[in-house]
Amino acid sequence: MSNKPSDADISQTMRTGIQWYPNPCQSSLIVEINSPENQSLRLDIFDLSGRLVKEVHTELRSGANKLEVDTRSLSAGMYTLQVWNKGLLQHRARFSKQD
Repeated sequence: MSNKPSDADISQTMRTGIQWYPNPCQSSLIVEINSPENQSLRLDIFDLSGRLVKEVHTELRSGANKLEVDTRSLSAGMYTLQVWNKGLLQHRARFSKQD
């Protein structure tokens, strides 16, 4: 399965410049975002049943941003990361968590 979201689901604002690692992760997931401007951002993490298990609100500055998302409270398994900005889905990716 591809880690790339479909074009129909993603707005143009931040289509490029989002990376996440390591995959699989253990205690944290690093999300790197190249932002065209200072802006608010929301990261949502869903388990495979579609339940929201973590929500992170942050402020980005123009340019390169590196966010560390604490994943210690998540059980081992597969998750979906969604990146939201201005009410629009910017990126969607799957990652796995190991204990």
